[in-house]
Amino acid sequence: MCPFHKDANASLVLYPKTKSFYCFGCGASGSVIDLTMRIKNFDFAEALTYLKNLYNITETKINHAGLHKKNYPTNNSSENVKSTNAEIYKYFFEILHLTKNGRVYLLQRGLSESTLEKFKVKSIDEPKRIFNQLKKRFKIDKLKESGLVGTSKKGTDYFVFFLPAIIFIHFENNKAVYFSSRNLKGNTKSFKMRSVEQKYFMGFDKEMEIYIFESIIDGLSNYELYGDGFISVNGMNSLNIEKFKNLLNKFPEKHFIMAFDNDEAGKKKQQELGEQVKKISNFSILNWESVFEECSVENCKDMNEVLMKFNDNKVNKQFQSNENGTSNIKLLLNKLSPEQRENFEERAAIMEYDGGLTSTIAEQEAIKIIAG
Repeated sequence: MCPFHKDANASLVLYPKTKSFYCFGCGASGSVIDLTMRIKNFDFAEALTYLKNLYNITETKINHAGLHKKNYPTNNSSENVKSTNAEIYKYFFEILHLTKNGRVYLLQRGLSESTLEKFKVKSIDEPKRIFNQLKKRFKIDKLKESGLVGTSKKGTDYFVFFLPAIIFIHFENNKAVYFSSRNLKGNTKSFKMRSVEQKYFMGFDKEMEIYIFESIIDGLSNYELYGDGFISVNGMNSLNIEKFKNLLNKFPEKHFIMAFDNDEAGKKKQQELGEQVKKISNFSILNWESVFEECSVENCKDMNEVLMKFNDNKVNKQFQSNENGTSNIKLLLNKLSPEQRENFEERAAIMEYDGGLTSTIAEQEAIKIIAG
């Protein structure tokens, strides 16, 4: 039974393989540590200590959201973050997870679970609860210095990510140094951290070709399609020319390809930027027509739209290859390996398809897995 709502149908499911839980009644989800925090009303540190003592776990055995793994997204930056801020950022990263609503949104945008895991993408469904956890752990003045809390014109302190949102973690030298968002509600696409320097999202490591996008979603979409490294500048309005030129000069061995949105505003900004950095030899501009031809799609506004249309084309081809011209869910599921089948069923359940395995959308998900 789920402890978070009146439950008569045993709606909460535990997933031992991923050490996580999900309630199909109220949508509560997270890791075993999140579950302990909510049931016991603990903060992260208290929940960690409780579980360590309960199960006699040593420090090196504990793993939460990749906390003790060495596969964080990395880049070669050497910039430092104030030590107090670093502690706050570390804690904020630790208490985040990818919620049901966040996962559904990102899967519908064409991104895979492996890409979301690689780049440690998280989301917030309950901003007030996260804000309370931060205030319980740190003084409000320190939270303001970190940029996670701002002050309104009326003098009220507020959490900068006060709407449900996707949260992107910016890493430098394997440490969280900045957070940006994509809102799941409201008209404003995102909110930015206050009082700290805005940082680019550096989604590359050893790749030699680095694509530069306006949004992180586009960068992740490009990675999904090609596996290329990328940088997101978090929107054209926040792009500082000198900072951008310094970035290009910082990595002379890499080739940077500008891939702003394929609309009038994006083209205009690319042209202006191209004039500013044309003397830098490791810089060029993406040819969108070649992308459309390679992916067999027509005119798209940005790379995420390319990804979504590309995925739709794969699905349509699978439909057309069926003898009867229609898909057969049983036939499709028989093509999946046991591991793929388990992954599909969990995704289908999380996304709340009718019956889990019988809707057209569920069939499309199976086809995407088969099409690879």
